[in-house]
Amino acid sequence: MLVNRSILIGVLLLGLFGFSCKKELNREEYSAYVSDPENGLRKDQTVGDFELSAMYEPADLIIAKRDIKDAKEWKSEYETFEHFQFRIKLKEGGNILMYHETAQKNEVSRINHFSFEAKEDFMILSGQDTSKCKLAIYSRNYNLQPTIDLTLTFDKIEKKSDWQLIYSDQQFDIGKVKFLFRQEDLNNIPDLKL
Repeated sequence: MLVNRSILIGVLLLGLFGFSCKKELNREEYSAYVSDPENGLRKDQTVGDFELSAMYEPADLIIAKRDIKDAKEWKSEYETFEHFQFRIKLKEGGNILMYHETAQKNEVSRINHFSFEAKEDFMILSGQDTSKCKLAIYSRNYNLQPTIDLTLTFDKIEKKSDWQLIYSDQQFDIGKVKFLFRQEDLNNIPDLKL
């Protein structure tokens, strides 16, 4: 009887230990995991003439994309913020900066907006908290790619509830677009094998 009880306790502890360990992925596997919409870290939406994409970038993904020698030191630095990649493009292709141009909304004014004011267009709702975007970096591609690509940075947000990334468009009359990132997906991200 005592032996059976010890075996049962051992099996339970082994099961708990097995479930508490996150799996580790190499750089390529990790990048593929985060990029796959099935894992809940990349959200794509079509709104009118536009395709929008928002992807959460954990600190490990930033490290996986670069050949960083002191990865553990950099990871602690990257983990003090939350990072996202955000993309807007036309469904049918073409130069998005020239889409339905007006005197107020044209290629030059849009480049200026995305270069200097885009951070005002983004926020994250998490439970009762609202986090404003701290930094939005516009990747200028000089019309070589028909997209608007932004890297967004927010202060650290606890993963105690779902996150809702909200984009309030100021340039294309899209309106507000919301991207839901579920708490379960945020908490189940594998670790990067360093």
